[in-house]
Amino acid sequence: MHSSEEARPCQSSEPGPVTPFSSIAMPYEARLVRSTFVFLVLSSSLGIVWGEYPDYPMTFADMKVLAGYYTEDGKYLGGIPKADPVSKEIYECAADTYFYPSGNDTVTDSADGTGEATACLEWRADESAGGIFQKGTCECTSIDNESYCSAWTCNQVKQEEECNSSGSNCVVSTNTDAVLCQCDLDVPSGLYCDSWSCKQIDSDGREEFEEYHCQREAESGHYCEAWNGNVTATDEVEVVTCECVATWNGDRLCSYWECEEIGLSSCNSTKGWCDLGLSIGLAGVFGLAGALAAGFSFASFGCFEQSTTGMRAVVCMGIGGILWCMVWSVGVVIWGGVDGVVYVGIMWGVSFLLAANTTGCILYDKGRPK
Repeated sequence: MHSSEEARPCQSSEPGPVTPFSSIAMPYEARLVRSTFVFLVLSSSLGIVWGEYPDYPMTFADMKVLAGYYTEDGKYLGGIPKADPVSKEIYECAADTYFYPSGNDTVTDSADGTGEATACLEWRADESAGGIFQKGTCECTSIDNESYCSAWTCNQVKQEEECNSSGSNCVVSTNTDAVLCQCDLDVPSGLYCDSWSCKQIDSDGREEFEEYHCQREAESGHYCEAWNGNVTATDEVEVVTCECVATWNGDRLCSYWECEEIGLSSCNSTKGWCDLGLSIGLAGVFGLAGALAAGFSFASFGCFEQSTTGMRAVVCMGIGGILWCMVWSVGVVIWGGVDGVVYVGIMWGVSFLLAANTTGCILYDKGRPK
């Protein structure tokens, strides 16, 4: 098991200077050239791991439950669940920042393998996707069994650009994230971590909680080759799947890994969604007018001759009342789900019956000569 030593903060808790957005948003061609160059370098100098991403830790149906669109027994609570596009994340161990066991070479790996590194001490993170550019560095703060990093911290700067429809006016927002991670359970051999968790806090106070589990051990048995996890926050649920792409000499540790992530905004993060009070108090109350009009029309339908103006008015009132209820029923469903439909349905049904049984032929009776 890993030691109980708490993760120490990074050497500098203050983020570095923020890079201008224009210098981060590289043209597509430049990114393609850079990616190709990195891959060629890795292929020639590092061990390449050919594998597959493990499955996501949960299905989209599970995500909709966790995000509050459905209950565990399948009852719809409201909202329109739509997953974000898959985003790609890249992590790479920084050069000359490897940990070597006591007494071994601390600069380069020895030819006989006795000086092989066992852990990465610092790595860069690039989680840019979908118009959001998030980059930073992570630092290992604790090593267990001289074999793996058991605690680490990350500092990242996130920039997001929002433009108007014409693209002529754009605003760039900047945020910083601090991440604290620790190993919760290592494997029986003590060579690497099997389960770990992280807590992320941004400069606005928003928190994310992350849990990861190893899904495939490397052939050498010295590190986890593929893993997955889930991320939860008050406004979003994410699932992540990762795999090691390149290893350091000797196949003792992963030096370059990639992840794919899918996110789903929580239902209550969109104003009005999954809000039973709003479903009843707004859509339900405004829809009452339609239910009353339909009830009055139903009760008065047989009171007028077909050719009279009163008959046409009653029919129009009934159709208008039904259409009015149909319009507000959309809000009832999205805002309140099944419960909203039940409660508002009772409200409208009672109103319809009261109108149908108490109004009768009031207008017709008032217009008849006595």
